Amino acid sequence: MAALGKPTIEGCSPASNGWNDTPRSSAGPGERYQQIAILALGELTLMATLKFASAVHTPARAAAFLTAIATALLFWQIYVRQSNTLVDRSAHQSPRQAVRIAPYVYAVVVTGVIATSAGVDLVLEEPRGTTPASWLVLIVGGPALFVLGRMGSEYVLLGQLLRSRLVWLALLIGATPALTMLGPILVVAVTAGVLFGITLSDAWRLRQGASVG
Repeated sequence: MAALGKPTIEGCSPASNGWNDTPRSSAGPGERYQQIAILALGELTLMATLKFASAVHTPARAAAFLTAIATALLFWQIYVRQSNTLVDRSAHQSPRQAVRIAPYVYAVVVTGVIATSAGVDLVLEEPRGTTPASWLVLIVGGPALFVLGRMGSEYVLLGQLLRSRLVWLALLIGATPALTMLGPILVVAVTAGVLFGITLSDAWRLRQGASVG
């Protein structure tokens, strides 16, 4: 009985090198960081809802609110859609690198969401008129940071860099100087349009991969 019991105890030991240990130690941090990013996306939606509910309702402000909700949904598509696959693959391919780099990557992602939330707050306050350059830092820079953080996680952990996202991001950044001539609501709409283009490119790439597979 002792001989039979001993391997079982060793197999359950925290110091064991069995195959059960790796998923438990690597998936935990990934799930926690993912929850933080999801909470940040929820904060964006909640802030936009509260701001819109407390403001005077106008067509421009309603359009800005709907665009903010669409932006949060597009963030969700870009980030969460493939996050489980990213965490699982990175945990098995480079677990130490995943644990070391993850805090910095998710910090960029969450900072992008917070900046976007601040930009939406400004747009809901004054959706018309010209857009100050300082507003563009938040309205355009927030989504750009979010996408860069997502791209950075895929590149560092998987060695994968999607050209389609680079093209869309370069298009958004390149058009930023001209956006000062547009109203804040139009700037938010342009930014959401770029995010929508990224999600379409991602969906097309996934379909192509599935058809090849």
